[in-house]
Amino acid sequence: GVSLADGREFRDVAVRITCSGPAFLLLRKQDKTYYATHASPNGSGPVEYKNGVLDPAIHLQHADGHAIAGFDITALHELVFAVQGDKLTAWLDGVEKAMLRDIALATGKIGFQVNAADADAGTVRIRKIEYAELPDSGPAGALLSLPPEPWQDALRDPAMLVLSGGVERVPEGLRLAGPGAATLRSSQGPKRDGAVRMRATFDGLRAHLRARDTAGAGAYHLMIKDAKALLLRRYDAATKQSSILREFPLNEPLMPGQDYELELRVMGQTLTAKFNGEILGTVTDEAYAEGRFGAGTSDRDGAPGLVKILEVLDLDAPPAR
Repeated sequence: GVSLADGREFRDVAVRITCSGPAFLLLRKQDKTYYATHASPNGSGPVEYKNGVLDPAIHLQHADGHAIAGFDITALHELVFAVQGDKLTAWLDGVEKAMLRDIALATGKIGFQVNAADADAGTVRIRKIEYAELPDSGPAGALLSLPPEPWQDALRDPAMLVLSGGVERVPEGLRLAGPGAATLRSSQGPKRDGAVRMRATFDGLRAHLRARDTAGAGAYHLMIKDAKALLLRRYDAATKQSSILREFPLNEPLMPGQDYELELRVMGQTLTAKFNGEILGTVTDEAYAEGRFGAGTSDRDGAPGLVKILEVLDLDAPPAR
């Protein structure tokens, strides 16, 4: 294992790793005793307590029931592990995988490790590791609150977006009168890993989110199919054809005039779809490695649509120094 923060000990802390392969995050490590979590090949994230005199580790909470369909452990993913008081929480690609309470360890080092026994699950490649000390919550373990993600409002600054086709700016947001797009300028936002989200109205032309949009190549689109389902598709600009990567049924149908929120997040080869704040699922695809993010519509017939909010999140790793 490798200790982080120069071996400093923490009580309440969160660690986030962006990697491919089965890396383990360790919290409150005292010699060979620690709490650990990792991404399993099926997309679950169990939490373990490892005592140096005990073998194997004790599974404090199995997460097999929280598997992610189509999860690829060899693709880039994000794992977060936090402890606050007696509360331990683990997330995988933004999805909470485990939450439990345990009082065995009060403080310790933070770190990561790779087990030789997991070598068959793929080579571990680490892009980024971050940590943040959390407010002391006391023994009761209050609610965990991680720092919010730095989303940018793409509609606030007119210079951020390039508008094309039937998309125009109006006081309410973006008006979709025909096929077109609103994409970030090449100097703005993420180029590879990032997310885009919008609030739109289910009425008229259907808005879609665009990720890794590259002229002459294509883009990934997340959109409403109809009142009962969403589509995640890959658009090929050369053939002007779309391939459906996955369809997501909605628990309740959308009603005309109803506002809804969509989010499309791309990390490495993993695409994650969210609807009204809830993750619907993921898809692995390697067709497009980079490009611009934004929103638009492919519909030609119908009343104009409306995008009320458009935000972007830059998840590209900072350049190496």
